[in-house]
Amino acid sequence: RWQDHLQAAALRVCVGLLRRLGPVTSSNLGGAVARTVGPWLPVSRVALDNLAFAMPELDAASRRRVVRGVWDNLGRTAAELPHLRDLHRTIAGPGWECADDSTLVALKAQQGPAVLFTGHLANWEIGFPVAAAFGLDVSWFYRPATNEVADRLVQSLRRDAVGADLNMFAKGRAGAVGAMKHLRSGGRLGMLVDQKLN
Repeated sequence: RWQDHLQAAALRVCVGLLRRLGPVTSSNLGGAVARTVGPWLPVSRVALDNLAFAMPELDAASRRRVVRGVWDNLGRTAAELPHLRDLHRTIAGPGWECADDSTLVALKAQQGPAVLFTGHLANWEIGFPVAAAFGLDVSWFYRPATNEVADRLVQSLRRDAVGADLNMFAKGRAGAVGAMKHLRSGGRLGMLVDQKLN
C-alpha cells in the first residue's frame, strides 16, 4: 500500500537523522519524546489500570512515574536502533557491559543447540551485537511489523549490527516450526520471553 511506503520513507528519514545525532543524543531525544507523548496515549490507561491491579501498594503518582519510565525506555530503544552497529562492550559508554561473560565464552566453545532468552529490559535489541561480539551465530524470534516495508528496514538495521545475515523466525506457527528445525540442527536461538502471542 502507498501508506506503507510513505511510513517507511518517514522511518528512513528518521533513521538518517538519528545516525547524524550520534547514539547519546539520539537516545536522549527518543526518551524525551516518548515520555512526553506516550503517557497521553490510550494504551497508557491500560498500563495504569494493570499496575493498580498488580501493584496496589503503588499510589497514583508512582504508577504514572512507572508508565513514564516505560515510555522513556521504549523511546530510547527505538532511537538507539540505528546505532546498534556502533555500540560495543565498554564501561565508559555508549555501549554495553557484561559483568560475567563466562557463560557466553563457554557457549562459543561448545557444539549443539542452545536457547538464549531475555525480556523487554533496557535496550532489548542489544542482544544482536552482543552475540556477534562473542562470535555466536544466533537466530532470533521476532514480531514482524505490520508494515512489511518498514519491517525490512528494521531487519536491515539488525543485520547491520551483527555484520552478517540473520536467520529470523517470525512469531507464530511457521516461525515455531522453523525454530525447532533450527535447534534440531544444532543452531542457537534467542528470544524475548515476555511477549504475548494470542
